[in-house]
Amino acid sequence: MTGYALEETPKHLVIPHEVLGYPVSRIADNAFLGDTNIQTLVIEAEGIAVGSQAFRGCTNLTEVYI
Repeated sequence: MTGYALEETPKHLVIPHEVLGYPVSRIADNAFLGDTNIQTLVIEAEGIAVGSQAFRGCTNLTEVYI
């Protein structure tokens, strides 16, 4: 699987170890660019690559847990 989209981004976003049985290995470039809904981010996946500007402009993002 090469991508997964959310209908609406939750305020408390969790990036899990896997989605639909596939391991999560990367957050794409510009994935959440300008998404002001995200307040908290939890990255559960190990060794994940975060793309360029993946969270740029997420002005309400105040907490990140890796």
